[in-house]
Amino acid sequence: SSVSDWKILTGDVVPLASSRSLARLSLYGTKFDAHAALLLSSGLRSEGGSGLEHLEVGRNDLSSEGLVNLCGALQRMTKLEHLGLGCNLIDQQGVQGLESEVPDLTTLTSLTLGRNRIDDSGAEAISRIIGRNPGLRRLDLESNRFKDIGVESIGMALSTGTFGLTSLLLGHNRMEVGGAQMFAISLRGLTALQELDIAHNLIGPQGATAVAEGLRQCLHLNSLHLGGNKLGDEGAEALGFMLSAWPSLSFLSLRDNKIGDDGISQVVGGLKEHSSGSLLHLDIAFNSVTEGRARLLADTLGACTQLRVCDLGFNSLSAKGQNTKIPNPKF
Repeated sequence: SSVSDWKILTGDVVPLASSRSLARLSLYGTKFDAHAALLLSSGLRSEGGSGLEHLEVGRNDLSSEGLVNLCGALQRMTKLEHLGLGCNLIDQQGVQGLESEVPDLTTLTSLTLGRNRIDDSGAEAISRIIGRNPGLRRLDLESNRFKDIGVESIGMALSTGTFGLTSLLLGHNRMEVGGAQMFAISLRGLTALQELDIAHNLIGPQGATAVAEGLRQCLHLNSLHLGGNKLGDEGAEALGFMLSAWPSLSFLSLRDNKIGDDGISQVVGGLKEHSSGSLLHLDIAFNSVTEGRARLLADTLGACTQLRVCDLGFNSLSAKGQNTKIPNPKF
C-alpha cells in the first residue's frame, strides 16, 4: 500500500499500519516528518501492534527527532524485514536513538540509511543494529559522512555477524586508504556478497589493491562500483589481476579514476582471463584512455558475447583529444 500525502491522510494511515494483514506500507516522499512519526507511534500504541514486514519512509523531511519519534511505532512491528530511511535529514543522534529505543528490532533483512547526515559517531550504533540482525542481506549507507573509523566499525560488525549479506552500498562517503585496507579485511568474511558500491571515496591505488584482495573469495560478485576513487594505473592493474576471480561479474565501473593506457591494458588483460562472458556493462568514462588502447579494448570486448553497454565517454580517443566512437555496434 502506498500513501500519497501523509499530512492529508494521517487519520487513515494508523489503521493501515496496525492491520495484521497488511505486509507493505510506503510513505515515500509524503512529507512524513517528526510530528507525523509521533502520531503514527501514538496510534499504534492504542491499536496494539502491526503486522508490517516492509516500511518505507524515504525521501521525506524526517529528522533525527522524527526517527526517535518513529521508534514507538517500530517497537510494535515485530515482523519488520525492510526499513527504508534513505534521503532524509537523519544524523548520528537519530541512529543512536533507533539502536537504544528499539533493541528488539532483530528481523531485518534490508536497511536503508543512505543519503543522510550520519558521521563516524553514529557508526557504533549502526554496528550494534547490524549485530542484532544476522539475517541482514542488503545495507545501504551511501552518501553519508563516514570516514575510516566509521567504515572500519561497520565492516567489523558485518564480518562477524552477517555472513549472508549480498548488497553493500558505501559510495559517496569519506573512506581513505587506511580505512579501505581495514575494510578489506572485513570483506573476506562476506563470501555471499553480490554487489559492492564504494564509488566516490578516497581509497586511491593502495586502497583499491587491498579491496580487490579482500574480495578474492566473493565468487558471486556481480556488481562492483569503484568510480571516483583516484585509482590511477596502479589501482587499475590490481583490479585487472582480480577480474578472473569473479566469474559472475556483470557490472564494472571504473569511471573518473585517472586511468591511462597502462592501467587499461591491465584491465584488458583481466577481461581476457574473465572467460565466462558474463560482463554486461563496463564503465570506464572520464579517464585518460587513448585511441590505440581503446581499439585494443574493443577487440577484447568483442569476445564478451553478453556485453550490452560500454561507456568510453570523455577519454582521449583521437589525436586531437576529442572523443570518437569505437567502430563496434555493441558500443
